[in-house]
Amino acid sequence: MKINGNELPKRIFKLIQEDKWIRPADTSKLLRLIVEKSPFEDDQSLLTKMVKGFTLYGLESMKRESISFKKWAESGESVMLHGKKDTLVKPGEVDPDKLILFADFGLGEDTPFGLDFQEDESAPTVVLLYYGKDPFKDNRWVELTKSFEEFEELVMT
Repeated sequence: MKINGNELPKRIFKLIQEDKWIRPADTSKLLRLIVEKSPFEDDQSLLTKMVKGFTLYGLESMKRESISFKKWAESGESVMLHGKKDTLVKPGEVDPDKLILFADFGLGEDTPFGLDFQEDESAPTVVLLYYGKDPFKDNRWVELTKSFEEFEELVMT
């Protein structure tokens, strides 16, 4: 299945088909990962609150959110959404054409998790958008894991 021209990893499709595409009961591993990877001096209490709202999208939501993200990014708020290129934080910015959004921290948080196909169209990395002090200048996309399978092993099991 393709979203925005990118092939959804077979593992995600299989989890959805088997009704195993569910939020982990214990989000402490996710919290450790996002705190460890944060490019900013974040308040851990804020990330702790946010992680409680961790939500995985269904297929239709993945399509809708990915397409909406692309349209919104093209509307002029691109720095806020694309992120900012950064030599210390990989990837820093994303290409909306090379991204499938698959989760977030809940309604209104606008902090998506994505599958980033920029470097390898057949093996996306898992990225998260971190907000800086000035979201129109400081936001960064950060690679959380080298693959969805690694993300699943670290966070969802």
